[in-house]
Amino acid sequence: MDRKQASQVTTGLMLIALGLMFLAERLFILPAVDLHRLWPALLIVFGLSRALAPARAGNRGGGAWLIFVGTMFLLHTYRVLRLDESWPLFIVAAGVSILLGPHGLKPRSVVSDPGPAAGAPSGLAPESPAPPQSETHGA
Repeated sequence: MDRKQASQVTTGLMLIALGLMFLAERLFILPAVDLHRLWPALLIVFGLSRALAPARAGNRGGGAWLIFVGTMFLLHTYRVLRLDESWPLFIVAAGVSILLGPHGLKPRSVVSDPGPAAGAPSGLAPESPAPPQSETHGA
């Protein structure tokens, strides 16, 4: 999915979700929705959009940061975890970002030993195939 398609999908999903929330409120399925308290969810949605869209050079860090910041603000808005209590998580997230970033830790590639090159002396006599065993059944 390219960036334009990801943008269209994100916009479409946001409009669908918003419309369903208003419909549920009008049908008394959900209580009145405080949209001013849900603004951090927009950061999360945009972060998901950036994380799922193909990035130039494989960097998806911008999306992860938007998701993280949106989640922190959403938790703060609903008084689950206040920002003045959770600031150390920003330091932890920065460390994780450095480790997993484009120049951070990379998985080591395992090089298998192909053995001696063809025609190179191995120091051992080549194995000859075992003679086939004939099954004899006694009478």
